[in-house]
Amino acid sequence: PILAPDPAKDDKVEFGKETFYFGGNRGRGQVYPEGNKSNNNQFFAEADGTIKAIDGLKVTIQKTDGTSIEQTVLPGADL
Repeated sequence: PILAPDPAKDDKVEFGKETFYFGGNRGRGQVYPEGNKSNNNQFFAEADGTIKAIDGLKVTIQKTDGTSIEQTVLPGADL
């Protein structure tokens, strides 16, 4: 463990003088520190079926039993 100095005991202690960088590799298929996917990821359908409509970022899939679901993909995807 790293113990921080106590500024009450030593008044010459300075905090916040070091630079700290964090985050993941922002290359292909990585996840950003905020949790967003990069634009190089694959998207998988939530159900088997036929694509009936694409409206912006919403894809309507008609399942084999006749019901339809609407799946939203992340911005940046080319549909």
